[in-house]
Amino acid sequence: MTSKVKKRDALNSYRKELSQGASSENRNKAYIWKSLLQFYVAEFMAEMFERSTHFSHLADFEREMLFRTEMGFYYSFYKYLVNAKSFKEGMIALTRDNKTEYGREINALKRFNLYPEIIISAMYRVFKSITKYWKIHTQVCWQVKRDIHLPPVTSCEGMGNQMFFYIYMVYLLAGLATRVQWTPPLRESFGYPAFLCITLLVSKDLKRKSRLHNYILISLSSVMFMLVWQFASIALATVVGSLVALNTLGLISNTHLKQFWKTFFVSILIAYFMLFKNEMLLSSLFFASLISVKIMLYVEQLLVKGCFFKLANFAKPFTFAFGIVCVKLFTGKILQTEDDAHIFDILRAKIFGLHTFDTLLYTCAAEFDFLPFEYFEKTSATLLLPMAFVICISGVYILQLLKEKKTSKPIDSNIAMIIFNMIQLACFASMAGMIMRLKLFLTPQMCIIVSLLFNEKFWCDIVGFQIKKRWLFAACIALLSCMSVAGVRNIKEELNIVGEFANADMENLFDWINTSTLPNAVFACSIPLSANLKLTTERPIETNKASV
Repeated sequence: MTSKVKKRDALNSYRKELSQGASSENRNKAYIWKSLLQFYVAEFMAEMFERSTHFSHLADFEREMLFRTEMGFYYSFYKYLVNAKSFKEGMIALTRDNKTEYGREINALKRFNLYPEIIISAMYRVFKSITKYWKIHTQVCWQVKRDIHLPPVTSCEGMGNQMFFYIYMVYLLAGLATRVQWTPPLRESFGYPAFLCITLLVSKDLKRKSRLHNYILISLSSVMFMLVWQFASIALATVVGSLVALNTLGLISNTHLKQFWKTFFVSILIAYFMLFKNEMLLSSLFFASLISVKIMLYVEQLLVKGCFFKLANFAKPFTFAFGIVCVKLFTGKILQTEDDAHIFDILRAKIFGLHTFDTLLYTCAAEFDFLPFEYFEKTSATLLLPMAFVICISGVYILQLLKEKKTSKPIDSNIAMIIFNMIQLACFASMAGMIMRLKLFLTPQMCIIVSLLFNEKFWCDIVGFQIKKRWLFAACIALLSCMSVAGVRNIKEELNIVGEFANADMENLFDWINTSTLPNAVFACSIPLSANLKLTTERPIETNKASV
């Protein structure tokens, strides 16, 4: 018995040592390596974009045509702010925009998530002022010969070019975002890094309860996320739902959940006012989930007072889900907002097959289709999917041990963080399964889960005894070697994608519009073409009411 006690004490001591983390010196080294890796990934992304489009040798109007659909739509606001007589005049004009939805004046800053374009355009104006004052040369231009039927064009490259400046700012975040190598101006290029910060900070708080500054950072990251991407409310709703699940499982207390609630509620209020009182935030799933948490805790309190202790915890997830539906319907009815209706129309079409004209337009695009079988083949070849599955099974096993009281107390804080990320993975898997575009959440989350393979404390919790570092290190190196076989092949395939953008038909169309129509002529056309038309010709367009 004495030997068992000593062994248990030694194991707990080892867990405590691991939970204390590395020294500040080692952490600083880790931050340096992470920063260097991020810059390397950004360079890799930029190289793939250049190889696939020959971007550096395109004229500015060709680059604008390259930004199709919503990319061109959002970039057009950046172009307007950069070319306006003054930044203030440009901002005022966007609050009275009558070109985007011709026939009615809208506040584009409220209607769309344009904070990335506002910030980057302000930075560009400051950059140009400084370089002009110091007479610094910031771009190189040359003549580029094209097809025999097309005239030569002038192509400029460098930070002084407004399009290159925009692209460079995007690639500063490239080490944290996905798909940025093909579609830089999309909202997820700016929004997903903010969501990663939220996931990191929440995980840190679950593992080791932090002080006030951590909640402030979570709130600021959430505000940033909501300001740059309309889809943020759904992603944040999954975070709230995951925390409710942890509370139901008994991994976090009601007090801890309330602290998260205050943090997120403050963030949505700040975002609401910064988006000019955008009613869509108050009718979003995120707001509905926050109100539902309060309802859930109130119902639990009533059941506990009535001595229904077992029923109180069992009813939590059902109360939460029912509350979301009721609050969402109620706020939508009161505020009469339908700006996010197309999102739920797509989900309804995917699940029940109930299509509208708009959903047919969306679902005919490949990115809104179901997740293809090819995705599972590729992630299995790199061992990402199998390893994520193994880690999830291990996490469920640890949770079962914890519920059966067969393990010791130090595991609690760690398992909350692990289960939180696993629930997030389940949410993203469901979302990506219905809409392929949302795999941008799924793949990085699987990478986060697989990173637990390198966590000594995680393995210590599973096997119940101390693992020598050299054996764990050797096993991880062997696994990475196996994963790199398919991984290196995928990288080579991506680097072999070499092309050059050219669209003579669209160029001729826009030339005709610029030379043969009045500057105030209004055009109605398909959604992909209308965005390019607005960007390149600066003509008013007639669009539907749904957000781009």
